[in-house]
Amino acid sequence: MRISAALFFLLCAHAAPAGWEQRTDITAQQILSQPEKIPAWLKKGRIKASQIPDPHWRQDRCLACHSRKPTGKQLHLRSKDTSSLCNTCHSGEFDHSYIHPGEAQVKDAGMRKRMPKDFKDNLKAGRLSCATCHDITAQCLPNRRSEKRQNPRFFRHGPYKDRTGICYQCHDQTKYRRLNAHDQVTDEGKVKKYTCLLCHDKIKNLQNADNIEEVGFHVKDNLVWICGSCHQVLPHPSAGFSFTRKGKEPNHLTVPPDAIRQRMLQSEKTRGVVLPLDPNTGKIFCATCHNPHEKGVIKNKAAAKGADARKRLRTENICSNCHDT
Repeated sequence: MRISAALFFLLCAHAAPAGWEQRTDITAQQILSQPEKIPAWLKKGRIKASQIPDPHWRQDRCLACHSRKPTGKQLHLRSKDTSSLCNTCHSGEFDHSYIHPGEAQVKDAGMRKRMPKDFKDNLKAGRLSCATCHDITAQCLPNRRSEKRQNPRFFRHGPYKDRTGICYQCHDQTKYRRLNAHDQVTDEGKVKKYTCLLCHDKIKNLQNADNIEEVGFHVKDNLVWICGSCHQVLPHPSAGFSFTRKGKEPNHLTVPPDAIRQRMLQSEKTRGVVLPLDPNTGKIFCATCHNPHEKGVIKNKAAAKGADARKRLRTENICSNCHDT
């Protein structure tokens, strides 16, 4: 189903049977040492998807893929098929937000010609595998750990400036164009209603709404997923680059403490701006600071502030809306 690209960010629900109490006897180490049991454990409700340890970029979690410590001559992989190793966790944990069809046959001659050599070398009988696009060894080798900040998903030839950059290693860029959800007004000044439906579940009252509670969205759990289907800058706003003395990247996508919330409300009054929170979670989300709308879409002046501004920021000195700078 493709109403909005953001729908791909919905997590699968792995509900335990009625009346089942969460088991606590399966440890993270057991999960890592017996990854082949993960799908069955999830299905039976013995573990939750959130309990599956992330083995990537961790030197102490090799057992997720290797039966014992790998050496240069023998990797001791749990399976000769790397894709099946990946799917032990990934197919069971969640629906991929931006997955390429697995096992797709690469028949197009032009595509094969465009593919870099290391992509071609990691085709499996002419078909795509996880290793075709992901340089799996990058997150295994200690001397490559520094690449995590720039290329956390260890894409081959990464990092890429945007999400679709890796696609054009194989696909002809001139034949693919991502729809711009922010292109909302025609040259004649008319609102493109079909663009609104990329994020919203209905058109009625959108332009005249006074607050975010009066409009509906396709995503009902976490509005970050709508923006995240195109933009991937997490954690935000640091995107992994530390600007704190302790080296800890701040996570702004949380419920604001009372003091911060009061300052936000005061800023709304004094600056004539709207700083909406996610109505589903009460958290700060992308549109709290950035106005995703094009100028001329929203009629409420306070809610429209920041439209088409630099980086779509709702005000200048955006940090001072919440913080004493």
